[in-house]
Amino acid sequence: MELKEDKTILSNLAFKDFFEEKKDLSMWLSMDLLEALEGRRAAQEVEKQIGFEISGNYLTAHLNFNDNDITLDTKVTTNDELAAFLSENNIWRNDYNKEILNFLPAQNHAAIGVSVDTRTIIDYINERAEMEQVNQESESKLDLSLDEIVNSFGGSIAFSVSDFRKVKYTYQSYGSTYNPEKYRRYNSYTGKYYYDGGYDYGQIEKEKEELLPIMGLTAGINSDLFIRKIIEKVPEDLLVPTRNYYSFKLDNQYPAYLAFNEKAILITNDKKSVRVFSDGGMTNNLSNTDCGREISESMMYAAAGLDLSNYGEELENSILTNNSSDQEKIYNSWNKMMEKIELKQREVNSFNLTLKFKKSDENSLKTILDMLDQNFKSFAAL
Repeated sequence: MELKEDKTILSNLAFKDFFEEKKDLSMWLSMDLLEALEGRRAAQEVEKQIGFEISGNYLTAHLNFNDNDITLDTKVTTNDELAAFLSENNIWRNDYNKEILNFLPAQNHAAIGVSVDTRTIIDYINERAEMEQVNQESESKLDLSLDEIVNSFGGSIAFSVSDFRKVKYTYQSYGSTYNPEKYRRYNSYTGKYYYDGGYDYGQIEKEKEELLPIMGLTAGINSDLFIRKIIEKVPEDLLVPTRNYYSFKLDNQYPAYLAFNEKAILITNDKKSVRVFSDGGMTNNLSNTDCGREISESMMYAAAGLDLSNYGEELENSILTNNSSDQEKIYNSWNKMMEKIELKQREVNSFNLTLKFKKSDENSLKTILDMLDQNFKSFAAL
């Protein structure tokens, strides 16, 4: 028996829109399904817990295998009640402060940028009873309320990994040092004192060279008062001031730097970046790149290069050290095939994930299957 269209799922306008946009693999999930399977009473219990009506809300996802990439697009279609709730509690913003990207290098292996509404965060804090104690502690220790602290941030944040370099640093460890005058002795024959050497045990300073990611975190701010209050509380030997920035150690060993003005803050382990902060940033900076443009046009954007051979010879040598020939074959096949991965959100109710391949005349799914077939024995040997 064939049902009339008004009795089938095709009568649902949201599903019809979804069906018209279907890709290689598509999924449609309706919250109405809960009531259909469990009954209205069960649905009401869920609505009581989450605070809004569940019917009329849909999640869609489309996975598509293109010639040079694989894309996943998701979207949430909401009823009026949930739409109003999301609008009222939306933490995302579309007005990214692109100037903070001037403080990060143009070269990057991975980057993340977000733009949030600090006012929404403040409203959330004020509604939570358990935050009152935190607010009191903040006012006691910093003479600033949580409102003032959160409001001091402008909402735009960016983080990047620009390089991998060998870095020399010193750190404290437990060990021994030779002391030539460890023991004072008396020679009864000569009537004179003399010293014997020995080892002193305790905290000593050691030096190490390690391959480290070169990173930077920058954010737009509305006021530097909060940062200055923090600096006042930190002992000067832990946060060493120079003419234009501060030096400190991450985890008590890795060198790092802090710079700020009335509009932005930068935390990095790249001395080149921090030295030009007071000049307005780097000449060759992230804002002038495709990645920077994506960040400035999105509520949230993240990207990472997947061809590890582009990360530098030192990192590649570190990865391949002590690897078998099978592991090296898989590594080379991966680098030959992959380019990067991107995640972007430009609307509150949707996001896009893209896995980009090196340019090829073949479909991305076939590229993956061919790579697996060519390296089957190598995978089996792992």
